[in-house]
Amino acid sequence: MAKESLISVVMATYNDKPEYIHKSIDSIINQTYGKFELLIIDDSTDDEARVTIDSFNSDSRVHIHRENKKLGFVPSLNKGLSLSKGDYIARMDGDDVASLDRFEKQVEYLNSHPYTDILGGQINIINEHGKITGARSYPLGGLKLLAFFAIRTPVAHPTVMFRRSIVDAGHIYDESLIKAEDIDFWIRMYNEGYKFNNLPDTLVNFRVESGFMEKRVTNHDQEAYVLKARRNNFTWRRPIFSIANLLMSYVRQWTPDSLKAKQYQQENGNKN
Repeated sequence: MAKESLISVVMATYNDKPEYIHKSIDSIINQTYGKFELLIIDDSTDDEARVTIDSFNSDSRVHIHRENKKLGFVPSLNKGLSLSKGDYIARMDGDDVASLDRFEKQVEYLNSHPYTDILGGQINIINEHGKITGARSYPLGGLKLLAFFAIRTPVAHPTVMFRRSIVDAGHIYDESLIKAEDIDFWIRMYNEGYKFNNLPDTLVNFRVESGFMEKRVTNHDQEAYVLKARRNNFTWRRPIFSIANLLMSYVRQWTPDSLKAKQYQQENGNKN
């Protein structure tokens, strides 16, 4: 590899189950690409979760940050960005499991594709027992990826790695959004001219516990925040893009839950 770049891995945790967080951190520290710092912004109040996280303190690449008060998920992400030192920023959640060559593949791609700013990948869906129950695919690039903005996020947030230049330009997550912070961030980055791509490789096993689908499909607060994010980022500089995004959010709000559930199952390649 021509350049060995430092990766800052931003992980925001809050009372994740100890077995989940252990597997998640373990999948990071055992990466085939080892030049990284893992920034764990921990909001946990659960003693077991905190002890599990602290058990990785002996690895000099792991940095645990706790405040005297609860930050919340989105402010925790921004705290991680503010502490990061890497050439690349990678996202990771405390209940997911990364493929062990994830960083190697992403750094190799970004180093050889200087015009790609934000890079995601494919995901498997796993249940609470770690069993793969489905998969979710994302377009590699081009018009299909652009169209995904109107349907769902164009990149899977827990798989993303992006360039330091985005943070240096002052871009952070919108802390007024307690949900849909990812689609808001991606729309803003697209409007600013940053380029997106996805690898064809599965980079993360994304954990979905029993009942998540029903909660997500019937979570009308989520839809309201997505609509707010699209409204906030409407721009006449990209009229077709902005109108399509806004229109699809309104359509989604009026779509029956039964149709949303069917779409969710199709998108996630449910094997059950």
